[in-house]
Amino acid sequence: MTEENMKAKDKVYVWFDPEGDFLEVTLDASKEGDMKETADRRIAVKIDDGGSIIGFHILHVSSLMDEKGLPFEVDLSSRSHVGASATR
Repeated sequence: MTEENMKAKDKVYVWFDPEGDFLEVTLDASKEGDMKETADRRIAVKIDDGGSIIGFHILHVSSLMDEKGLPFEVDLSSRSHVGASATR
């Protein structure tokens, strides 16, 4: 693993677009992956080739905050990556 990859893996990247009501979190920026929907269509997880979760995004994040309050929890369990949902 290169020093650059080690640094990318040691950081969590968070991006929020208030106008688009969109939150994205990248857990491992050194890897690429595919987005997979969860049971809650607002939430998708990014999965690498090995099946590990390397990030997620939430569409309409304010609706989740309205429903659950803050802080809220997002379940990203690997149960076939369907069934992740937000809970309080």
